Formats: sequence, C-alpha cells, structure tokens
Amino acid sequence: MKTNFVKMMLLPLVAFSLASAAAVSTSEAKVSKTAKPIITGYIHSPLPSSCKAVAVDCDVIGNAFCMSGTSQVFDKESETTCTTPLLRTVNP
Repeated sequence: MKTNFVKMMLLPLVAFSLASAAAVSTSEAKVSKTAKPIITGYIHSPLPSSCKAVAVDCDVIGNAFCMSGTSQVFDKESETTCTTPLLRTVNP
C-alpha cells in the first residue's frame, strides 16, 4: 500500500518539477530595446557662460530641443564651453 502511494505521488511531483524548471529557464527578461540611458547634459546657470550639469534623457538626434525645466540643455565640448544643443524625439 505504501509503495502504491509513493508511486502515485511521484509522477505528478516529477511532472510539476520539470514544468517549473522549463518555465523558469525559458522566461525572458522584459527589457525595453528602445530605452535610452540618462546622460549628463549642461545648462547655462546662473550665467550664459557657465555650464551646470543636469541628468537628462536626451541625445544629439531628435526633433525637439532637450529641456530641463525652462532651460535648454547642451552638450559640453570642453571645461568651459557647452554650446552644442541636445535634442529629444517627440512623437507627433
């Protein structure tokens, strides 16, 4: 009687274990393929000749100026100049 009970419980246990292992091994991480990393941009604050670092989700391509609050964001060319405007893509 005891061996019948073990045999009856062993098959569903093995099937459940194999199904669980297959589900875990085939699951794929859901990572956005279009997500862009946050980069460091620079705004002119407090003077137009100064470059203050800000974290933005922008790039050098796009169809709209990148903004941080009310300030336009630029890329830094050297220690003292930041004049290349950063852009972002806006869907119409």
